[in-house]
Amino acid sequence: MIPIPVVLSSLLTSCTEAEEKDTASEGFNDFSQTFRECTTVEDYYCWTSQTTQDISTEELTLLLDANGQISEETCRTVCTQGYESLCSCSYDGVQETGFHQFSCETYACDIPYEGRGNGEICKDSSGRGLSPVARWSARAFHAEASSVAAFLQIRTELKRFGAPESLQNRCLQASCDEIKHARAMAALTETLGGTHSQLNFGAVPQRSLLAFAIDNVREGCVNEAYAALCALYQGEVLPDSRLRTALKNIGEDEMRHVALSYDIHRWCMTQLSDAEQEIVRAEQKKAFAKLYQNVQHRSKTTLPYPPAKVVLAMSQALCA
Repeated sequence: MIPIPVVLSSLLTSCTEAEEKDTASEGFNDFSQTFRECTTVEDYYCWTSQTTQDISTEELTLLLDANGQISEETCRTVCTQGYESLCSCSYDGVQETGFHQFSCETYACDIPYEGRGNGEICKDSSGRGLSPVARWSARAFHAEASSVAAFLQIRTELKRFGAPESLQNRCLQASCDEIKHARAMAALTETLGGTHSQLNFGAVPQRSLLAFAIDNVREGCVNEAYAALCALYQGEVLPDSRLRTALKNIGEDEMRHVALSYDIHRWCMTQLSDAEQEIVRAEQKKAFAKLYQNVQHRSKTTLPYPPAKVVLAMSQALCA
């Protein structure tokens, strides 16, 4: 198999080729608008959702247009999380809490690209901040911090399964890398005006080797490979030098983590029966297929991401 860093580096090269309104809300237009029909069928990875978002007067004032009114861009900033598409938005006025409320309908696809998951670890999908980039940064911090726990949990599980100490030690090193990533993203989040969310690591899973191997191919061999590709790509093309530097450094570390995931995968396969190995291979192909389909349907985003054809090439190279 071609070394992981070689695969991702070559791919990176190809990449770069309405109720009555409260009187306190006077001064803002009665904003209710449909932006597009959400006609895509909902399934495991894509869905529409109706939510309300509350923001302070200070936050809203920063988001008004040149005429001091709520605009489509205001709604996109309030309602979406950087990878969601806005279907409709209405301004509901000031609530008893003193916050301004928006009713939002959005369409989103769950495209993993930040951090390594494991077991019951919950990654935040709705970071808060004054801009889409700030909210992305808050999510990225949460994911990187969650990855610290993920690699420590994986190390514990590998020890229980009797895996080589070399794999266990590499998990410990990876968790140290993720601490560095989390600190970098925490600093960026504060600079950009994002808000950190509470972390939730859950307990170390008590599961079979087969269940562990399936989770490893999904989270490590597929999702983290995409995360590494995205970080390397964004580290080359983003106009903000702070983001470029942080993501390039993260991407280089993530390549080693993907290589670790594939080494864990290969060890697991030596311990599983032929039938179990076929199940793991099928799950890996299914995860890559879902990722590719998700990327194809990705809505317009704040940050640039590798083209779908590059993701397809990555899946073909890593499943070979």
